[in-house]
Amino acid sequence: MVADNMRPLVQMIGDSGMAVGCYSISDVSGNRLSANALAMLVKGKGGDNIVACKLTEMSYETSTLECLAHKDLKHLKMV
Repeated sequence: MVADNMRPLVQMIGDSGMAVGCYSISDVSGNRLSANALAMLVKGKGGDNIVACKLTEMSYETSTLECLAHKDLKHLKMV
């Protein structure tokens, strides 16, 4: 659901040739950007323009560490 919500914007930015940075702060939106959702975006149209992800989550283990360990996200900068 999160990836589906973000996909049109990622595609639009990617189509314009600009770099994309994703930012997850679930305390505000209520929905966190999981490693699997981020990987779905990376693999989709415009996803090759995603260069970084900022994760502001309460649990390092279920957010940043999960993304750092994901095989499809190794090329991204994680902050």
